[in-house]
Amino acid sequence: MKGRSLFSLTIGLTILCTCYEAVFAESTQTTQHLNNSKHLTNTQAQSRRRIQFQICSESQSWVRPSETEQIARLKSLPRYAGHEVNSRFWTDNLFLFTSYGLSARHEPIFMSGLWTIEDSAFQCYKPQGISQKINSGELAEVWLLQHKVIRVEWQENRYIMVVSPVEKGVQFIQFPRVERQFPLILKVVAENGTELATLSAPGSPIVTARLARVKQATGNSQMISWPQNVAQQPNSRLITWREFVEEGGGRYIQNDYDLPSEFRNGYVYFNTGASVIGAYILKQGLSSYPPRKVGGQQQIHPDIGDKYLKSGKAIFFSWSLSNGSFQRYGKDTEIRSHEKGGGGCLALTCLEAPFMTNEQISRILRSGRPIPQKN
Repeated sequence: MKGRSLFSLTIGLTILCTCYEAVFAESTQTTQHLNNSKHLTNTQAQSRRRIQFQICSESQSWVRPSETEQIARLKSLPRYAGHEVNSRFWTDNLFLFTSYGLSARHEPIFMSGLWTIEDSAFQCYKPQGISQKINSGELAEVWLLQHKVIRVEWQENRYIMVVSPVEKGVQFIQFPRVERQFPLILKVVAENGTELATLSAPGSPIVTARLARVKQATGNSQMISWPQNVAQQPNSRLITWREFVEEGGGRYIQNDYDLPSEFRNGYVYFNTGASVIGAYILKQGLSSYPPRKVGGQQQIHPDIGDKYLKSGKAIFFSWSLSNGSFQRYGKDTEIRSHEKGGGGCLALTCLEAPFMTNEQISRILRSGRPIPQKN
């Protein structure tokens, strides 16, 4: 497969999936029934219901190629020459699509290492009309790398996808949408109920997440178990970004963002100054976390926060409160990217993440939306 061209992969994406219509018959009936109703009632929206998903294609033997193989493959393609093995598609293992575009699939295919799969694996976009259903909001699509789906449910205005890890394999999954809400929210959980990620799919065609896992010895056998979101440290008085949002945010921080799951579930430290508020978000799953700074306005010393930032273990948000910044940047609609990369600003909000691309930073900044306020 390493010698196959980009053209052959493109052709492979359009191969007919003859079993598609039969498997989706029940799902189509469900979707049509909902289309006949103008709105979901509160009872319907809160009910728990099973969603008939379709594994439209899969490989049970796929594993990511080595970094050496990946770099060699990218160098052989003019479109990706110069790209390094550091994109979200290389590190993440769940991709959510809410719009279809053949060119939009090229990047996740090549940048994730899925180019090693035979062309026949990509059978999801036939029969005719499937891509239109994705674009019109009738279908959603998920790629699960080295995981398998157990079931999909609709509950409390979001989709719940239960997954299990596997050593090898990838699944390409489509399921009918029972809503027309914006954004689509997908919560991914392990079989024991532990939340692994929550994705919010805005206008961007692809949203990704990394589903972490650890191996623990049990007796004489090895079993895969899942870490909790973040284990609270006794008396630390630290909260995760997710908890901060769920509690209604802060006086000056009133927007939520589409963060990778390891940062959404990571501890947040707020440093407040006279004209700026900063927030270091330390990623989920670190062996230890610095205690908050007691007294004064800072919860973490900037030097400590910067060490986590530079090592790829934290991201840093800042919100300007000065009138001068508001007059100069308050109405900006374009991203101001750092010259050296790894950071950018939109209006009065800036994000630093040296390990992210400008595209990733731009996507996060543009995903800003008001935090629901508690009554």
